[in-house]
Amino acid sequence: GVQVGQGGTQARTEVILSASRLWLNDRLQFDISADNTSQGNINFNYKIKPNGNVQARVFGRNTNNPIYNQNILSFGGGFYLRSEFENFAELKRKIAGKKKSKGTVPPPSNNDTINSTNTGSPFPHP
Repeated sequence: GVQVGQGGTQARTEVILSASRLWLNDRLQFDISADNTSQGNINFNYKIKPNGNVQARVFGRNTNNPIYNQNILSFGGGFYLRSEFENFAELKRKIAGKKKSKGTVPPPSNNDTINSTNTGSPFPHP
């Protein structure tokens, strides 16, 4: 898209060009944009979970510092986590519930027995 507008108290025209593309069943998004004061911005956003609750992002930005009259190039990345909740108590329960279930293995029941005469095992029996 193209966006043109007048900026602030100084009579200055700003032009922004941008493009976006989706790949991999809309899980990978690529954005690129540029305006008349910078050379461009690039963003990659990947939805790790298809619903978008967990995402990873990598970006590159090129901006102009008007004080020192120089371009500043920035690269970075990060993770995005989203969880919906009605109040903080519900969020606390969600976090505590996930911690309790992590790494715990239920004890075997009486029905879980090891059959030492299993002939489907590739290992010989002593």
